[in-house]
Order: sequence, then C-alpha cells, then structure tokens
Amino acid sequence: MAAQIEPLRHRVEAWRQSQPGRSQPMPEPLWEAAIALAKSYGVSPVQRILRINDRGLEYRALGVCK
Repeated sequence: MAAQIEPLRHRVEAWRQSQPGRSQPMPEPLWEAAIALAKSYGVSPVQRILRINDRGLEYRALGVCK
C-alpha cells in the first residue's frame, strides 16, 4: 500500500502548503485518487495517512456525494 499512497500523500501535502489556511476544498483529482485507494485499502487507513476528512472520503467512496 505504501508504494501507491506515498505519491498521493506528497501531492496532498504540496496542495496544502500552497493554500493560505484552509480556504479552498481539496481538488477533485486528489479526491478521486484518494477514493481509488480507499476502495482498495479501506477508508480508515487512507484517511489516516493522507490526513483528510474520513466522512468525506467514506461518502465519496460509497458514491453518496461527489
């Protein structure tokens, strides 16, 4: 799992560093990559490593919202 998630973790961190505070929602391409990993490895481990909203990831992975 680490080999697949590390590049995404770096992308998420780079996006965070480019934001003044938390003014913008995470871009859809990052969410889509996180969703793909969550479907393979589970919401909780992906959420914990990426430090993203677990409910948002869970709802998106289940297709509840987009």
